[in-house]
Amino acid sequence: MKYNAEHLDALKTANELRKYFHTALWEEEKHYTWLVSIILGSITLVITRETEYKAPIIFLLAVVGFVITRIAIAVIKAESRYFQIAIRRHIALENLVFVGDENGVPDKHIDDESKRELWERFIYNKKVSIRSAFIFTFIFFEAVFIFVGLISLIYTLWMVAIVNVGFIHQLIDTL
Repeated sequence: MKYNAEHLDALKTANELRKYFHTALWEEEKHYTWLVSIILGSITLVITRETEYKAPIIFLLAVVGFVITRIAIAVIKAESRYFQIAIRRHIALENLVFVGDENGVPDKHIDDESKRELWERFIYNKKVSIRSAFIFTFIFFEAVFIFVGLISLIYTLWMVAIVNVGFIHQLIDTL
């Protein structure tokens, strides 16, 4: 087999870098998913318990969950780009070592899908990259946190309004 030996060391380094970014990306996806699950579990726990400050606690947990999902999306997108750069470099060096040219390097990052393309792929059951699936999952949970947060905020404001109206009526009656 024909290969270019002078690029072999660079290929080994590129392969190690590719493995590193792949592992780092998977670990981040895994840990952010666990963190979101813990927050959702905490919200469920607060909902099922009798406590005086249920709605404000749920609201705070929803805000924390929303912030974490935003961070997760940003981190996974950035880390995915690093992985794509590493894999493109690996492919280019592999072609240089074994073929002698850089043909076959993809031009577009796999995860450069727009939100519309992502939704269309899920709706029409087309192939979606693993990174895009994780991003879609975090977007879904972001919507869940927004919904839960808004409901708890509305409930809290409603309860405060009822208490204040009752207090105003008692004040008027005593005058």
